[in-house]
Amino acid sequence: MIVRVKLLNFTCHKETEIKFPEGLTIFLGRNGSGKSSVIDGITYALYGKHMKGGNRNIVRDGTDSGRVELEFEYRGSKYQIVRSFDVRGNLESATLRKDGELIASGEKRGEETVSKAVQELFELNYDRMRTAVIIQQGELDKILSADPKDLKELFDDLMGLTAMEKAYYAMLEVLKSFEERVVREVGRPPREADKVGEELRGLEKKAETGEETRASLQKELDKLKRMKEKVDARIKELRQVRELLEKIRLDLLTLRDLLNDKVTRLRDISEKGLEYLKLIELKDDIEKRVKSVEELDKKIEKIKGDLFSLKARREEASKRLKEIEDELGRVKVDASKAKTLKELEKEARVKAEKLRDDAIELGRTLAISKGGQINLLSLQVDQEVEEVVAVVSEAYSSALASHVANREKERDQVSKQLEEIDRELRSLTKKLDEAKKERDNLSKLYGKEVSWLREEVKRASEELEKIGGPEGVKKAKAMLEEAKRSLETLNQVIWGEVNLEDQLLEDISRLIGEEGEQLLPWLKERVKEARKKEFNPEELGRLEVEEKGLIKLISDREARLESVEKELEEAKKKIKELQRVREVLVRAERFYRLMDKVRNELFYRDGVVLRSLRTWIFRKVADHAKSYLDAFDVRIDDVKIEESGVKIMFKCFFRGREVDMSRLSGGEKVALALALRFAIGDVLGAQRLGFFILDEPTIHLDSENRKRLLDVFTSLSKAVRQVIIITHDEEVFEGAEAKIFRFERELSTNAPTMIDEVA
Repeated sequence: MIVRVKLLNFTCHKETEIKFPEGLTIFLGRNGSGKSSVIDGITYALYGKHMKGGNRNIVRDGTDSGRVELEFEYRGSKYQIVRSFDVRGNLESATLRKDGELIASGEKRGEETVSKAVQELFELNYDRMRTAVIIQQGELDKILSADPKDLKELFDDLMGLTAMEKAYYAMLEVLKSFEERVVREVGRPPREADKVGEELRGLEKKAETGEETRASLQKELDKLKRMKEKVDARIKELRQVRELLEKIRLDLLTLRDLLNDKVTRLRDISEKGLEYLKLIELKDDIEKRVKSVEELDKKIEKIKGDLFSLKARREEASKRLKEIEDELGRVKVDASKAKTLKELEKEARVKAEKLRDDAIELGRTLAISKGGQINLLSLQVDQEVEEVVAVVSEAYSSALASHVANREKERDQVSKQLEEIDRELRSLTKKLDEAKKERDNLSKLYGKEVSWLREEVKRASEELEKIGGPEGVKKAKAMLEEAKRSLETLNQVIWGEVNLEDQLLEDISRLIGEEGEQLLPWLKERVKEARKKEFNPEELGRLEVEEKGLIKLISDREARLESVEKELEEAKKKIKELQRVREVLVRAERFYRLMDKVRNELFYRDGVVLRSLRTWIFRKVADHAKSYLDAFDVRIDDVKIEESGVKIMFKCFFRGREVDMSRLSGGEKVALALALRFAIGDVLGAQRLGFFILDEPTIHLDSENRKRLLDVFTSLSKAVRQVIIITHDEEVFEGAEAKIFRFERELSTNAPTMIDEVA
């Protein structure tokens, strides 16, 4: 129920506040008095929408902002909405409070927080609200031309089927959650109970076959193991003989290594002995060369000393020559133009005497002559002084030219000295190169330094003495040849080309000496033992191949047996688990199907229950509409609401015959629309929301039906908690039991004024 609305600078309202009572409320006034703007204020507060077109049209002329306040009661709670707007009608703020507590705010920049909260609260959007309980001017018969699909959605919303639809989808989530829980518990969804049963039967059959396979494999495995035991015993005997022969072979290899070492030592002694003898033969030539190299080293050092002295002298002469040339470069005088010293002396003396005479004359003149003569004489003396100075300068130039000549002579002498030094340097350098070359030729013999060769000759003499001199070298060569022959025979024995003879062992023992004393007795004993036994490598090879085959077969059978046993164990576990899973799934599937049936039949919009509920609601609305139609003087005497798929259609009848909507007059359409609107409000929307609003419902009705409309509204106000009528037709509501608000526009302010009047 609407409790209060307050409009500040909204459309033509400067400041209007209305408190609504229960029952019938009537707004009376001429067109333009601001009645319908109150309804626009209510819808603007609820949804931010109105019938004034753009939001610019809601701002009262001459103002820069406005506000709408709305209070209403719904389901036992009190709600308050406040919306503020600027000079262009743009929303500045929006709040929704429930019992004083803020529950939603803001709708700027395309947000719809408050509007969405209202829509969710009423479960009706703006268009549904206008169709169901707020019928604005010119929209009365719109329900007759509404799209059948929209009509069905309207009835679903008014019937609260939106909540049922939410429950329908919520139950889907519950079912999904239940299914997920079952999956988490047993790993399968409830619908797979039969599939699990099939898997269980398959596993049980597989387990039975596996038991038979395991018994067969075990029997075959036991037989193979007995065969392998016999083969292993014979192989062991043959391998013992082979092991003995291998030990003999290893001993022979060790003996060969010792003999090899002996051969290597004898070869080393023989080869080095020959090298020592050859080196000793070069002793005299090496000593002679060493002495010559020492003498040449002394000569080279002396030449290097002379070269160092000459280079120092040359550096000093070069420095002196550079100083002279630098000095001559600074003084550039042409000595050929300078006069001799005597000539300069004579000329200077003459000019000086002349200067003296002129000066005396000048003194006399100063005493007796006029000023002009003095000036002339003064100029003459100055000129003569300049000439004396010039003579002196020329004398200086002459002296300088003489000095330059002397320095050039000195430069020539230093240059000749440098040339002589350079000749000596070249000569000494040539001698040094020749001495070095000669030293290099003498210092090497057969590509080696003679000083190193002299030390090698000394060491060779000492080493040759250790091996017994030339005789020792000869003896080593003889033993080397014998050791080579024994080694060749021993290799033939090792490779099986000849049989081992005791004499060979004796010869080798003599050659290697103490190193073979411990090995030979053991070797002879093993050879003696081996000669008593027979060894057939072909038999051993065949048996080893047979053994490998048996091992492979046994391994294969063991692997297969292990695999079968593992599969059997897993199958048994899985059978046990599947039995448990199947029991759970059978119960879960039974519950899931029951809940799904409840969901589809009870909560689904087109399910059995809701379809039956809609049919009952349609009959109820049609009955109410028929009772309202009886109050009007129209030819329509019955109305029906029929559902076809996703559509709902209104049908009207006259004397049992359907009448096409297009053939109804304007008044008949208004009467039918009013009847349907009132019936919908009775049965659904208005009773649930607690209010019903109609703007100019008497348009297109004749005078008789307008008079009858008051009884309809009076009856409607008893069924609905609050009915609000906006009209300019005062005669219709004369004597009505209602709260009446009269609206008039003040000429001075162009704003409506409101007068409460209780009839």
